[in-house]
Amino acid sequence: MSNDSSNSPASGLAARFRAAIDNRREQARLAREAEERRKEQLTLARRKLLDDLAAFGRAIGHFKVTARGDKVAFRFDGRSLCFEVDPGSEHVQVLSDELSGENHLFIQEPLNKWVWSHKPKRGPERRVMLFDQGLESLISSALKIQPADPSETPPPGNPLKRSL
Repeated sequence: MSNDSSNSPASGLAARFRAAIDNRREQARLAREAEERRKEQLTLARRKLLDDLAAFGRAIGHFKVTARGDKVAFRFDGRSLCFEVDPGSEHVQVLSDELSGENHLFIQEPLNKWVWSHKPKRGPERRVMLFDQGLESLISSALKIQPADPSETPPPGNPLKRSL
């Protein structure tokens, strides 16, 4: 009798199990690679968000803006609003003494847009697109300043000249 198992009746079954295991390992490898790419993209997106927020704060011209590493802070009239990457999650924490409850930013899939999540101590969670009304609401609440009415804002170029 030969020890060659390639001709045994079980060799077909063994090949099928081997193929299933190889397939499972390949799927796991692909899933790990996809997760690594997603995390890299999230890191880049958070970095871009912080850069955009710092640029926005500087464009206002009256905020003291601090941007260091994974944190951007706006300061105005003794109040502050900070955006800080939470290393233990996929969120960017939103911190201010003027904000109650839990506040963070996250990317809403599949829209790929930043969303502000506010979970008050009581009541339902509120979610607002950051660059629609969220940032305005955050600044208004945390720094206690409202944007000027667009009809009252002088046109760019000559801040002293208003049309009558």
